[in-house]
Amino acid sequence: MNTREFAMFSVNQERDRQDRLWGEQNHHPLEWLSILGEEFGSACKAANNTYWKWVKDGITQNYEEYEKEVTQVAAVAVAMLESLHRGKWRYQDSRKGRAIIDHLEKSS
Repeated sequence: MNTREFAMFSVNQERDRQDRLWGEQNHHPLEWLSILGEEFGSACKAANNTYWKWVKDGITQNYEEYEKEVTQVAAVAVAMLESLHRGKWRYQDSRKGRAIIDHLEKSS
């Protein structure tokens, strides 16, 4: 298995884990971006923690947490695409969702 195949395998495993935890998710694109942003922030934190511990304390760099978080970022991006292609988010009334969608459709 080459590195791309391994990366995609890891992302697919994470997507399976996410589906087991939460089932099919069909968030609005803006909600997905919020979720992705949280995951990206976690990846940044993991990278910073690893790097700065090495710089400050000479602790050996271990990117396991970073790899886990980046895999989650990629898996969330895939989930976003899956949701977009299903098109179900459009018909969910999350909070003010339906009213906002109606307003946007009238404005176009």
